[in-house]
Amino acid sequence: MEDLSMETMEAEPQPARPRASFNLFNLLAVLFLALSCLSALCIGTALVVPGVVPEAFRPPTVPAIALLPTLPPKPTSTNTAIAPTLPPEWTATNTPTITNTPPPSGTPTETPTPTPPTPINTIPHTPTHTPTPTRTRVPTATGPTPTPTRTRSPFAYTPQNGSPTFLANFANTAGCKWQGIAGQVFDLSGRPQIGLLAHLEGGGLTLDALTGSKPEYGQSGYEFFLTDTPRDTTNEFRVQLRNTAGAPLSDVITVPTFASCVRNLTLLNFVQNH
Repeated sequence: MEDLSMETMEAEPQPARPRASFNLFNLLAVLFLALSCLSALCIGTALVVPGVVPEAFRPPTVPAIALLPTLPPKPTSTNTAIAPTLPPEWTATNTPTITNTPPPSGTPTETPTPTPPTPINTIPHTPTHTPTPTRTRVPTATGPTPTPTRTRSPFAYTPQNGSPTFLANFANTAGCKWQGIAGQVFDLSGRPQIGLLAHLEGGGLTLDALTGSKPEYGQSGYEFFLTDTPRDTTNEFRVQLRNTAGAPLSDVITVPTFASCVRNLTLLNFVQNH
């Protein structure tokens, strides 16, 4: 029996190491790995979010180091001239030599006067006879003599163009047993002017006739009766146009008369010119 038990014991394998030690090492390794990851996470969080770390656990702040003033860069000498500059090559300059000219002698030297060249084959000038123009008689043009332009009167009224004119008496039935002066007065627009005075002097008469009082000669007609026998006069009768106050509105017009039954009416019209 003892031999059998001993053989049995020798035949049985050695018992394995206990598994408890192996599990402990694994647990410690996992713990260290977890702590390492946690540490890395905390450090990363502290770097990204500085406010997470409490003030007591923050490292002391290192004072800023004062920066030294930056010195300007040392100028780099530039070798502008690789080789020394040589002075320009000397060039010989011709210096004029001053020659002492002797002063002129007391005897002046005559300068010969150039003689103009003699013209060759000169054609002698022959005076040309200029014929005297024959005066041609120009016939004098004949025609009516131009009428001189009438000077503007300082008065507002002047005799109408063509006045006075001489007609046979037509305003009454006296016919040739009548002689007189009559007419009309017109304004700037050619309208009859009524209410002015035609004043006559001469032949022992002084008369006033109101324009518009004799419509036989027109709307502004006036009339002076001179005599019942027509006669010739030259400077005897004078007529002037005036306003009702007696102020002159025209020059004094000398009116001739004729001893003719077809010219016993002297027609004198006045027109306003300004």
